[in-house]
Amino acid sequence: MQQERGMDIVHAAGIASIVPWISVIGTLLCSYASDKMGRRKPVVLFMMPLSLVAIFGIVYSTTEVMLIVVLILYGFIGKISLNPVLVALVADNAPKASLSTAFGLYNFFGMASSIVAPIMTGFLADKTGSLNTGFYCAAVITVIGIVAMLFVTEKPKQLA
Repeated sequence: MQQERGMDIVHAAGIASIVPWISVIGTLLCSYASDKMGRRKPVVLFMMPLSLVAIFGIVYSTTEVMLIVVLILYGFIGKISLNPVLVALVADNAPKASLSTAFGLYNFFGMASSIVAPIMTGFLADKTGSLNTGFYCAAVITVIGIVAMLFVTEKPKQLA
């Protein structure tokens, strides 16, 4: 935000912190909805398209107020809030004898993306002169995730 929007670094950090703060609420509400329904896929398919809207909103917001609105949306339904629902999806659908391996693979891919994303974003920013390209890349990955989720077969409804 400092580079793209010319914000003071302290102000930019404050605005950027909106996402994790709001994700606390989003995580609890979306996880509760998933547990209440006994299904994960519908919640994921609700959250991911909204996440895509938020990603584009971050790039295209023209005012600080609009940027804050889309950051609140992303915090509420973005990756941080989606993670517990995805973990539950893995737990519900992985063979019980292989849960540790399934969670290990889930964690591996999540951590690998945490390593690759900043490198890739920096590379793209160097090549294009804008950090927005990283958001476009995130949008493409989100679309791939949405399509992949359409092919996930959930076990029958799980009630506590």
